[in-house]
Amino acid sequence: MTRIITEPCRRTEEPNALLFRAHEASATALLVPIRIPPVGEVRGGFADATEPLALALAQEKEVTARIKDLFRAARAEEDALGEQFILWFLKEQVEEVASMTTLLNVARRAGDNLFDLENYVARETIGDHRRDPDAPRAAGGAL
Repeated sequence: MTRIITEPCRRTEEPNALLFRAHEASATALLVPIRIPPVGEVRGGFADATEPLALALAQEKEVTARIKDLFRAARAEEDALGEQFILWFLKEQVEEVASMTTLLNVARRAGDNLFDLENYVARETIGDHRRDPDAPRAAGGAL
């Protein structure tokens, strides 16, 4: 089985490239250009407080779907370590989707009374600022 590890290219003229190292009996390196698609138009106007929260929830669900695709790819390659690595990110996405769903529901219940929404955000922990011992290490060292 071939394992592919990606890391940024440091010694290349190609600005948008990743170096793929294939770990086999005859380890070879390939330079594969990649294209990063442009970011869509920034949306700055919303009718009420629920619209940006609904947008954020949709984005979290999209991120979850992409991570699930990575998990399926690791499983198809029978890469147990890759699966285990990706499981941490899936666990984090479950928390993110749950947090955004709750926040959107609170905003819907609050209606035009943004003070209720503000009180909720002030009272509850949104996001998780504790260090997860199972988290992968940050690239380049501690943040």
